[in-house]
Amino acid sequence: MAIEYDIVDVFEITGRGAVVLIGETTDRSVFNPHKVELLKPDGGIVRTEAYKDLVLHRLPNTRPAENEGYLLKGLHKSEVPEGSRLRFLV
Repeated sequence: MAIEYDIVDVFEITGRGAVVLIGETTDRSVFNPHKVELLKPDGGIVRTEAYKDLVLHRLPNTRPAENEGYLLKGLHKSEVPEGSRLRFLV
């Protein structure tokens, strides 16, 4: 069974790659890689591994928010177009 999430933000960690934020909290492990597919709005699909971390961020004039972030192995921010979704392969 596959579970999909909207990607709410994307940023780049220099030397490591793209990190995508999802708008939900899950019980996925932070220690193990997760097999995922990046679903692009044009129908393209990229398979990779994702590594979970919790990301605390603050937008101007707002309270801090915590989102789940996933480092996508081998991908960069420019490869994650707006409107993409993250599918976890279970």
